[in-house]
Amino acid sequence: MEAAYNKKDFYQSSMYYGTMLGIVWSVMYILLFAGTGSITMLMFSSALFFASPFIAISFARKHRREECNDTMTFTQAWIFMFYMYICASMFSALVSFVYLRFIDNGAFFMSLQSILQAGAELQGTDEVMKQQIKELSDTIGNTSPTDFVWQLLSNSMFNTSVLPLALAIFVRKNNKNN
Repeated sequence: MEAAYNKKDFYQSSMYYGTMLGIVWSVMYILLFAGTGSITMLMFSSALFFASPFIAISFARKHRREECNDTMTFTQAWIFMFYMYICASMFSALVSFVYLRFIDNGAFFMSLQSILQAGAELQGTDEVMKQQIKELSDTIGNTSPTDFVWQLLSNSMFNTSVLPLALAIFVRKNNKNN
């Protein structure tokens, strides 16, 4: 018999853990934005990026153990993780927007442009590469925080459509007593 669960609690729990995952992603993005000049911050950002799926799995397993009598079908795990990823995406996009729009004051984009400029000035860089770097630098200069956050959100939504399917395999657990 399939474990009974309350749908309201199921969705509230996925939103709660999605918000927690969104906090992790927000810290990751802020470390990325603020850390373009610091290798330590970039390393922490990368570590959070690679740890993110494992954190999501641990949140879903915790929900399964505490709320579902340690039984969750693949479909339930996928739906739980899908909603968790949507909430994380929305939360991290909001935090990224607030940071880039009101706190950063364009420092992230200027830092990217200076990194590109330094790359263009390296010895051995051919003219075609210099032209491409200049075009990329111009594109970054014309990007607003709103456009950038929309792109982040778009990428997160793509991940939301793919990752929960794969991660649900590691979260599901069928009752062996059936």
